[in-house]
Amino acid sequence: MLGAMESLLSATVADSMTRTKHNPNQELLGQGVANIASVCLGGLPATAALARTSANINAGAKSSISGMIHALFILILYLTLMDVIKFIPLTVFAAILISVAIRMCNFPLFFKVLKYSYKEAIILLATCALTIYKDLVWGVLGGMVVVALLNIPNYKLKLNVNKEVDHDKMVVKVSGPLYVFNIDKLIKYISPSSVMPHIKQITIDLSEAKELDATASDRIAKCRHAHTSGAVEFEIQGLSENMQKKISTFG
Repeated sequence: MLGAMESLLSATVADSMTRTKHNPNQELLGQGVANIASVCLGGLPATAALARTSANINAGAKSSISGMIHALFILILYLTLMDVIKFIPLTVFAAILISVAIRMCNFPLFFKVLKYSYKEAIILLATCALTIYKDLVWGVLGGMVVVALLNIPNYKLKLNVNKEVDHDKMVVKVSGPLYVFNIDKLIKYISPSSVMPHIKQITIDLSEAKELDATASDRIAKCRHAHTSGAVEFEIQGLSENMQKKISTFG
């Protein structure tokens, strides 16, 4: 479970740094095959690493070939230079990891989420505290429990998403709460990869949306940015002043 969470978190961090979208099923399948092969050869289970993924991207990595080169380089070092590498002090590696971790931390996003709403602030601080004082598994599981508890009132409210297409215009009407567990129901209609080529204008009607959490706001803002940078006109209607402020927080 730790390996799966660590790998998917690493992929999510990589997505945010490179503006890509990973395939979680493919990620876990590859990790599973690799770990079965590893233990068959007497190795230990391995997982993706947040710090090394971030360092790799900051160094200019563009594709998965960089990971293969990294593995090959480590193998060469292990076979030829261990007698030299063993003299490098651990403090040197610690300094490198600390600098990478600082660059990896998205402090602007941290403060945006902290100011977003009291619910998001509680989730954020609870997850951070559990991760620091316990470990990553406790942080993720504890954060998910807090999310579930805070969203109990929303569970009886169902999300309805209706799409209407008129020539080159598409209107998507939303009613109900939009949060991390159901935002994909909306995104599948408005993401650039799923919109039909002839569509030139997308309108989202959020006049009946009951609530909007930080994840939903971020996903909608990213879709708006992706479309407005292209040839599609993207518009959001029916926003209350509070919801407009929330979405604007993420751009």
